[in-house]
Amino acid sequence: MSRHAILVLIGALTAVSVARAGTPDTAGSAPTVGAAAATATSAVANTGSSAAPSVVAPAVTPPAAAVATGSARSGAIRGTVTTKPGSAAKWAVVYLEDAAVAQAVNGSINNKLMTFSPYVSVVTAGAKVTFTNADPFPHNVFSPDHEKWDLGQLVQHGTITKSFAKPGAYTLLCNMHPTMKAYVLVVPSSYFVRTDAQGSFTLKDVPAGTYKVSAWAPGLPIATQTVTVDGDASLTFDLHR
Repeated sequence: MSRHAILVLIGALTAVSVARAGTPDTAGSAPTVGAAAATATSAVANTGSSAAPSVVAPAVTPPAAAVATGSARSGAIRGTVTTKPGSAAKWAVVYLEDAAVAQAVNGSINNKLMTFSPYVSVVTAGAKVTFTNADPFPHNVFSPDHEKWDLGQLVQHGTITKSFAKPGAYTLLCNMHPTMKAYVLVVPSSYFVRTDAQGSFTLKDVPAGTYKVSAWAPGLPIATQTVTVDGDASLTFDLHR
């Protein structure tokens, strides 16, 4: 065999050897890449499934503060006051016993045509009532109720002011004119309302809570009930001796 033929044969054998040597490397690398891809896919899938609850759960659960905010509502207390005699119902007053005096309510009562006007005055505890006299002759103002007081003579165009420290109902009388009569009701809170001619009432804008509610009418005992305000509420009072 010539030298040239030997070199050709050696080259051919080398090429075959190199080709065979490359095949295991290429074939062996494929599983490694495939396994890595499969592992990566599995990891992504697992991460997505485990992360979902932590993101979704808060979105569907209402905040506790929102529930608490809507749990109590202010409202109005509506109802009627019936009385015996029935004529007293139009002078009735309904008020909260255990709410605050947010603003003092004072009163003014005039003596005119031998009449106390108005017939019923409502003021808050700690407030004042000013008495005046428009008649051309003197009057007197006194009350036999509670601490009992007498303001003395009220001359024409005269003015006398009296403070009322505590809640209570006071009958007003004049010792010069026995037919004159009226009332001052001193209430313990700023939440009060007068009834209409039929004895109906609406006490508006009452904050949410539980209260003692009283009804008063001239010459009749006071009646008290308990009511919880969570939105509107209703009460009925029957006042009689």
